[in-house]
Amino acid sequence: MDGETEDVEAGPGMTFDEAQAFLRKWEKKITVDLKSDAAELKIRCTGEKLMLFEKKLEFYQSILVPYIGSSERLIKEEADLMRDFSQAKCGIEDPTQQAGKTNVTEIQKIQGTLMKMGMKLKGVKVEQDKMAKQIQELRGTLSEIYGSEATQKSDNEIKWELEEQRRLKEEERVRQEEIAKKQHEEDVKRKYEEGVRKQEEEKKRKEEEAVRLAEEKKWLQEQKEREEEEMLQQKRLERQLQRQEEVRKMQEEENIQTEQEKIRREKIVKIQKDIEASKAKEAAEEIQKKKDKEAREKEEDRMRRNSKIFPDPYDTDNKKALNTVWKQLHD
Repeated sequence: MDGETEDVEAGPGMTFDEAQAFLRKWEKKITVDLKSDAAELKIRCTGEKLMLFEKKLEFYQSILVPYIGSSERLIKEEADLMRDFSQAKCGIEDPTQQAGKTNVTEIQKIQGTLMKMGMKLKGVKVEQDKMAKQIQELRGTLSEIYGSEATQKSDNEIKWELEEQRRLKEEERVRQEEIAKKQHEEDVKRKYEEGVRKQEEEKKRKEEEAVRLAEEKKWLQEQKEREEEEMLQQKRLERQLQRQEEVRKMQEEENIQTEQEKIRREKIVKIQKDIEASKAKEAAEEIQKKKDKEAREKEEDRMRRNSKIFPDPYDTDNKKALNTVWKQLHD
């Protein structure tokens, strides 16, 4: 089976493109071999065949598949950077952005973007070259599995594969450029139409703004006239209210004065009544005093008379006379 394998040759100084062709060829070949070996092992399994199958499987899973994944990642990164370069190129060539190219800040921004893309692309290329050297070293492992003759590939075949790959890449590049160019033309047309539309909208907006300002000015003038008229009416109303308030205050003052005069007269009448009552009271008191005095004098006179008739019993001089009187009264 090993003698029937296709010769594969990486060649000295393998490039990344050659490494890609090398990986694709061996990925396809080992996949076919693993399926064939697995079917053969089911029929006849020997230790040598099993060890060879395990070596192929380990090489495929541990080495070949990771390299294929890493190389595809680098290819995608390179494609993304080249697409960004194309977009930047279209932006530089855009006639609608010619005015912005004289701006120093804009120029520095474009230069910074291009330098950043260049550094990224350089890093990707370095990784691709490094990976190409590592892939080239896999020929030794493949020689251990398939033999040295199986690892030789004709220069014409690898040249044809690379030329086919370059042709496909070129076709894809041209197609992408046509797509980008068409997209760019559509963007320029869209921007132009959008600019015209914006100018028309701006013109219409300014006209509408002028009409609105005129209407607003007219409305403000009318509002001012209304406010002035309302202010005059308000002043007239205030003067009328002021006159009414003055009349009301005058009436209140007259009412207050009338009330005060009434209160003053009532106080005078009350004072006169109080004076008369006081005089009457004094006269009554004077009469009562006279009466009391007369009654007192009468009482005193009566007591004097009684004292002559009834002497003091505690007086020793009158004691005999008093006893005589009592005897007479009892008799």
